[in-house]
Amino acid sequence: MAAKKRRIQEYAEAAEHYFAVCDEANSQCEPKMPLAKPYTLSGLLCCLGISRKAFFALESTRDGRVFVNHVLTKIEAFIEENALSGRLSASAAQSSLKYSFGWGDKERDGEDEKITVTLTPEARRLAE
Repeated sequence: MAAKKRRIQEYAEAAEHYFAVCDEANSQCEPKMPLAKPYTLSGLLCCLGISRKAFFALESTRDGRVFVNHVLTKIEAFIEENALSGRLSASAAQSSLKYSFGWGDKERDGEDEKITVTLTPEARRLAE
């Protein structure tokens, strides 16, 4: 167990290094201009030297769950905030958020159900 905890700590340090490198590159950009090195899950995985599958397997321990949740939330917030401010392409952000964070259209139960709207006599008069 101590080896796994140490490995998580090493991953956490590598992740902080990744974010610092991104922040340094982005600090060189003019305000309101596109970012040079946005946070991405794939970029983080390259820095950590692990696959997506191995990354999510880290969630099998408490420390791993905390680490995975922390870095995913940090990347997700970065993408969302910078897309809203115009520093990231909205379509690229949308694609990243859908693929890496499960954003997108939610399936709805009863999608084929019909909805009946009944107007009061007063509302019907106004609608005509």
